[in-house]
Amino acid sequence: MNVSPKNKSIQAIKSSICGLTALLSLGIASPSFAESNIALPSQTNSPSTVSDFTQASNNSEILGSLYISIDRIDTVLQYDLEGNFTGLLNQHLHQGYGGAIGMGFDTNDHLLLARGYSNSVQRYNSQTNTFESFTQGGFLSNPHQFSLGELDGDLYVSSWGNGTVQRFDGTTGMFKELVASDLGYAVGIETDAAGNLYIASRDRHAIYKYDGTSLSIFVDNILFPECIQYGPDGYIYVSQYDRTDGNTAKENSWGTISRYTPDGKPFGAGGNTEDATFIVNDGSAFSSIAFGPDGNLYGLDYLSGRVNRYNGTTGHFIDIFLTIDPLLAKGAYGLAFDPSSFSEAQEAPQPVSEPASVLGLLAVGLVSAKTLKRG
Repeated sequence: MNVSPKNKSIQAIKSSICGLTALLSLGIASPSFAESNIALPSQTNSPSTVSDFTQASNNSEILGSLYISIDRIDTVLQYDLEGNFTGLLNQHLHQGYGGAIGMGFDTNDHLLLARGYSNSVQRYNSQTNTFESFTQGGFLSNPHQFSLGELDGDLYVSSWGNGTVQRFDGTTGMFKELVASDLGYAVGIETDAAGNLYIASRDRHAIYKYDGTSLSIFVDNILFPECIQYGPDGYIYVSQYDRTDGNTAKENSWGTISRYTPDGKPFGAGGNTEDATFIVNDGSAFSSIAFGPDGNLYGLDYLSGRVNRYNGTTGHFIDIFLTIDPLLAKGAYGLAFDPSSFSEAQEAPQPVSEPASVLGLLAVGLVSAKTLKRG
């Protein structure tokens, strides 16, 4: 697939919490991995309260390869491509759910964050180590996720509080238009290479497709869809997990990732055209999924704070890439790779057998800092 340099740039940075795009168009091959099971590592040096964690570090010069947003305490953690914790982005933290949710990068490599309680998408300023207002106008209510338009570079934001998708200028953040409404709990959102928009409605059990003119049902009868990812193979990947008790994920329940063709047909593991299941239920509640620079699929488990890695072609489990400390586990929501992860990666990140404790590193001050493009 031939794309312009502008579209290549957009493809490399799209990660609406879900939202990295077609790696094949960037010429990045997918190295092979030996698939193996790695035991969940034990956690150490965990503080006893959330405030202990939030007071541990305030790092203002950060560039990471992988970012994870923590809804519960409204902050963002940074990791390198080997799964090592390297930094913390925070400000005046809003404790309680409804903080840091959707996450990704704009066309200038600035980190963006959907913040539910502020009803806005904000942009990170590395000079002040704060997230500042980016979207202006509109009527967002609990914005959940967002995606950069493949063709226009604009920002499309799902707002589950009022069941809408709204469009904002991708450079200035100014409101442009209401794209769709009456979508129920509009959560996951993604665009494909042709500029089509996909929206997950959690309570409608459906994926909608907007082609720039009209809205239609892309997939129906899909239980509790959460995050959508446009894959390097051109297929649409959707994470699902059990929310039969309402909006709360259930412990020890089911979670899966399904795959669909561009026309909404099932295309599961092994090319199964009858069953869309790509990654078999393993009890993980994937709040976010993203393809990494190695071509493999990463899933963030909202319940355990674990990031699993799966073969991007077969869906087979490879390893537990990293695990966040238990204190933050149920608040882990967004997952996004920094654009530099794709442009600079020479080889795939290696499996991590003993990820270091984030909180332990913070406690002893072993937080490394790099430079993020300044806002």
